[in-house]
Amino acid sequence: MSDDKNLLQFPNDRKPIDLSGYKQAIGLEFSSDFTDKKEVSNMSEFIERKEFEQFEKRIDDNFKNLNSKIDSLPDTFEDKIEKHVSNAKFQLVMWIIGTSITTGSLLIGAIGLGAKLLGLY
Repeated sequence: MSDDKNLLQFPNDRKPIDLSGYKQAIGLEFSSDFTDKKEVSNMSEFIERKEFEQFEKRIDDNFKNLNSKIDSLPDTFEDKIEKHVSNAKFQLVMWIIGTSITTGSLLIGAIGLGAKLLGLY
């Protein structure tokens, strides 16, 4: 193929491509009558009804898939939020327990040091 882009947007841009330089592509042999070179120049600018219905079905399937994903978003978010809230509650409880133990230890140590300084034991 040539370095220029093969645009198929306008009938004047349609050019047949010579496949003779590509005799072996991925193990396939191209015969000289592999493609009708006039086929590209005679292509219609419009698609046929059958092609349109196939594209329509594919688009409808994509929208159904997208709609089902959108419909499941609230449940997904609810599950994730519940997980994070329960995790946050657990972390808060663990922080309170850790802080209580540390504060109690410091308080007992301070009382013991005060008693030692005052000569109570």
